[in-house]
Amino acid sequence: MKGLKIALWIPAIVYLLNFLGGILPWTMLSNIGSYIGVDISGCHGVVKYIVRLALVGFGFVGVFYLLLALNPLQYGKMLTLAGYGLILFGPVALAWGLYYDFQLWIWVVDVLFSFIFGGLILFFQSKTGHAEEAPAEPGTTPEPEKSSTSE
Repeated sequence: MKGLKIALWIPAIVYLLNFLGGILPWTMLSNIGSYIGVDISGCHGVVKYIVRLALVGFGFVGVFYLLLALNPLQYGKMLTLAGYGLILFGPVALAWGLYYDFQLWIWVVDVLFSFIFGGLILFFQSKTGHAEEAPAEPGTTPEPEKSSTSE
């Protein structure tokens, strides 16, 4: 359980940091962008709006991982979504990183982060014994458990 919580807390913190993009001055965001080789200093209007909305959106992904990290076993299917969601994000980051010809370290970090933590979440979820169970057939109700005490 401890490994699962750690595997959820790290993405939570990483994604929550994106909320800073919603409040930092544009010059600071431009400096961060230039550090990774992206010049956003000349962006105006709707592009600034979209960049800030995207950063805040990733911040809300952090809220999702934070809720899971606080009590992971309470959210069975959402925990599975969190793991597979990260794993599926990896190829998207790979494709766009190659397409836009970014420096290798920019997109490889995203790809590795996604595969590693998505895989860890699914691995630790299976170790807790709370992996997804097959749904019951429609129209059937589960039988109540029988008590071991005699009457």
